[in-house]
Amino acid sequence: SGKTVIGELCILRNLRLFENERSVYICPMKAIVNERYKSWKQKFEKLFKKKVIELTGECNVNKESLKNSNIIICTPEKLDVISRNWSRKEIIKNINLIIFDEIHLLGQENRGGVIEVLVNRFKDIEQKLNKRIRLVGLTTVITSVDDLMSWMNVKEPYMFNFPSSCRQIPCETHILGFTQKAYCARMSVMNKNVYEYINQYAQIKNVLIFVSSRRQTRLTAYDIIYLNISGGNLKFLHTEQLLKDPKHFNFLKDLYQNLSKKENKHRSNTNDHNWQNKPNINDDNEHNKYKSTNNIHTTDHSLYFYRENTTNSLHTRTKNTHTTDNLMQSTCTKHEQFEQLLYLKSMKIKNLSDQEKEDIENLFFQNFLNAIENADLKEVLKYGIGIHHAGLNESDKNIVEYLFLNKIIQILVCTSTLAWGINLPAYLVIIKGNEYYDAKTKKYKDITNTDLLQMIGRAGRPQFDNKALAVLLVQENKKNAIKNFLYHPMNIESNLIENLNEHVNAEICSNVIKTNEDFFNYVTNSYYFKRVFSNPSYYIKETQYVQLFENYQLSLQAKKTIYNHLNQIITNTIDFLKNNKCIRVVQEYSLLKYYPTPLAYIASMYYVKCETVYFFYEQIKKTYPCTNKNDLDIISALFINENGETLDGFVLGQEEQTVDKKQLDHSIQLIEGIENKSKHGDNERVDNELVNNEQVNNERFDNNPLNNELTFYELFELIAQAKEFDDVPLRHNEDNYNVKLSKYFPLDINMNMPNVKTYLLLLSRLYKCKFETVDYHIDLKLVLDQIARVINAFIDICLLFYKYKYIKTLILIFQCINQKITPDKNSLYIIKNINDYQISKLKELQIYNIKQLIQFDYFFLHSLNLFDDEQLSYIFNIPVVTANVKVYCTIVEDTAESNNTNSDENGVTNANMGNCNNNVNGGNKKTITVPIIKYDNNKEKYFFKIKHYEHNEIVIKIFFSIRNKVDKQVNSLPTQPPNVQWYSIFHDSTENKSIFIKRFNSAHAQKTSTVSFMLEDIEKGNFDFTIYIHNDTYYGLDDEIHLQLQVE
Repeated sequence: SGKTVIGELCILRNLRLFENERSVYICPMKAIVNERYKSWKQKFEKLFKKKVIELTGECNVNKESLKNSNIIICTPEKLDVISRNWSRKEIIKNINLIIFDEIHLLGQENRGGVIEVLVNRFKDIEQKLNKRIRLVGLTTVITSVDDLMSWMNVKEPYMFNFPSSCRQIPCETHILGFTQKAYCARMSVMNKNVYEYINQYAQIKNVLIFVSSRRQTRLTAYDIIYLNISGGNLKFLHTEQLLKDPKHFNFLKDLYQNLSKKENKHRSNTNDHNWQNKPNINDDNEHNKYKSTNNIHTTDHSLYFYRENTTNSLHTRTKNTHTTDNLMQSTCTKHEQFEQLLYLKSMKIKNLSDQEKEDIENLFFQNFLNAIENADLKEVLKYGIGIHHAGLNESDKNIVEYLFLNKIIQILVCTSTLAWGINLPAYLVIIKGNEYYDAKTKKYKDITNTDLLQMIGRAGRPQFDNKALAVLLVQENKKNAIKNFLYHPMNIESNLIENLNEHVNAEICSNVIKTNEDFFNYVTNSYYFKRVFSNPSYYIKETQYVQLFENYQLSLQAKKTIYNHLNQIITNTIDFLKNNKCIRVVQEYSLLKYYPTPLAYIASMYYVKCETVYFFYEQIKKTYPCTNKNDLDIISALFINENGETLDGFVLGQEEQTVDKKQLDHSIQLIEGIENKSKHGDNERVDNELVNNEQVNNERFDNNPLNNELTFYELFELIAQAKEFDDVPLRHNEDNYNVKLSKYFPLDINMNMPNVKTYLLLLSRLYKCKFETVDYHIDLKLVLDQIARVINAFIDICLLFYKYKYIKTLILIFQCINQKITPDKNSLYIIKNINDYQISKLKELQIYNIKQLIQFDYFFLHSLNLFDDEQLSYIFNIPVVTANVKVYCTIVEDTAESNNTNSDENGVTNANMGNCNNNVNGGNKKTITVPIIKYDNNKEKYFFKIKHYEHNEIVIKIFFSIRNKVDKQVNSLPTQPPNVQWYSIFHDSTENKSIFIKRFNSAHAQKTSTVSFMLEDIEKGNFDFTIYIHNDTYYGLDDEIHLQLQVE
């Protein structure tokens, strides 16, 4: 319809007028983000040299990439995450164009509230920064356009509302009603009508059939095949298309090369392999010459490749040549006509007979079938029908999409997710059924209006058709409602209330909402406020007893009811946050002021639910009772006012000047954390935006826990019970399968625990269990998409209790999930496909773990002849961390003393830290470097000594160098270092309390990071600290640094 083109024009205008500003394009789904990224990367980066990045839950982008970007393509949730606390982020302040694709998704149950919050936030940014931020909404035809315009501050001349008649390809819509009450019976009856429409309207044209489930894709496809064989005998498979375009040959060749490389990795025992395609061979003489030149002894004309083996001692290379017999199925490679496929581009097809052409076409298509893994898909493709759903692997999806797009198969039966993902239009679109089974509620629910419109929108191919047809097969009792919806533009209703608690919590943490008055203004500026006055009966049940309108205006009684409803929403939200220990409410004169607690900051920072952080907090608290029995809940004391200070005198970690005088931005993962302060004597602890209370040092939690400390699997159970996993569906009969699955694990599992399915899914990943149903693979992916945020939030909650043991266990859980390994396994098992024989051979060489293994160089490991290429690549991509520690001390001294030279009586010298001599309270602020007295290399322990000063700030700075061992000498190994998150934990060894956590990422082969810890007003004495170093990816690489600080 041209919405994407409008978005491109807006971005081009913004790039031309505001070169240093940033554009954001928001797409409703990850698949669309990825599709748009691939397209715009070609256009904007190659043509205009502008940096384009994508942000979804599946791809992490570091701070530098965000900073250098000109165009950001993301989902609403991702922009919501990075735009929280926007006042501290220059990246967000530089955004001046936001394009909302499919903004009518405001009416969607889950995502609508996020879009509404984003518009409100950027309207607030626009007002506070006094800059123009252009908001562009792209939507389908709607009726509530006036409310939308008013809310987005769009003026009349800038609103363009096109009726359906302006559609590029006119679409005719048919609606058929069915009276069968049972769902399965109704679906079965519909199949006959599906076939009749295909037979009547689209005999040789592409057809898309949308169904409600993966099971229905299979049943519908088989029924169409049966009906066609019984009567119609239409031809849905068009293999003649294969010989018309050489790109089909290239697609097949690339497909098999990728598959063969993948398969070969498991059987190769050489250091590298190079692939060589056979050139165009037109006659036997040229073929024989090629064989002779390359020393090939075979009669097969398939793709050749050779492996080069390197002998270290002799530095010689030998060729071992093989055909693809090992890599493709024998029926494919041994057929004598297969060689003709390899030089089809150079052959003269017109010289072949019709029968020869047909044989080649069938053989060509057979090669596509051989690459298919799903048995049902492989079977129905033989009849020119494809199926497409989330249960297929990526290779199968790519093949069936390619075949349908190029009209080799005529019919594609798919689920509704395809309507939002890949752009595969068709002449005829059939929507079979208007409902789907919701596993969460265990009921059938109607397809949303937005999904219905999106599916109908797939009808019509501008490059092929001048008209299109959409057919809706629905329940008879829903027919009139759907007809009314289709022929009259729809209202977009607000869904802000669905997740209002989490959004308000985030705004309180960002100091946007400070009082009850701010909260009321926040609600009145929302789209929800506009719609509740336009359509009160949709939002408020009580209005059914109220006369709504008088003389076409809302009555006073109706307005009173609406305002009472809004006040009730505010009250309920604040009560919810109070009950979950996220805020404290204080009455100050006529205002109620809201102060966030550390739990609020954790929930906001990691984008988790308030109930989740409160649940984790309560579970950990049970093992650490307060020593002061009158202290019912210490966390209630930890709340912060608008100045960043707690009412009990605590200081929230703000953007302090570090020793190098650089300001650091706040963020979650994407942006580095702020520098924080801690009073060691009072054990105050700050992690990014978390705060502890110095006054409750002796009243908080007894550091001697109860005997029932939580174990690895008990913490694992708590993670599975997070509210984020409540949406994991439990389908029919899955209770029985869960019981069966639980027997695979050597654990005593409580099958009545909440979210037991989530727990079993995660355990299955650790124990590498194979699922009997593809649904569990999809559910596991849903869990893994959120697991990082949940675990990181849990880690910060454990830090409130200073407990390193729990933090270490949670990180271990994270590592085990990422590596698919149980905690009792040797860390060498993280190497893919390593076997017991390899482990035993390494032990004979006194290599007992992965940390010892990565100390050896490439040539030594290759000479062992133990690892294949993939394993060597993995080993040499594992990061090796080295650290260097420096300590600085900032003191306040008298002016007379500041005239001294650069050295004091203890030999402490001034550090070259820039302009550090600032007059503070009648004295100078001076930064000095604390010298290393001794370094024990064996124990990796540093000894520092410093003179005591009355006012001091001691900064412990650790310089990390993170690299892997892949270098130019190992150029044959693919270098794909993962994005690893590192944890640096500052632990007071004397009192056994962890005080800080700092996180940093390493996404490149070589990277340096600096982490600082600040201790304030430290007293005289000897202090032992330990810096624990962990990562979230590699099991067995944990490390630690010891520091002894003597202050006298």
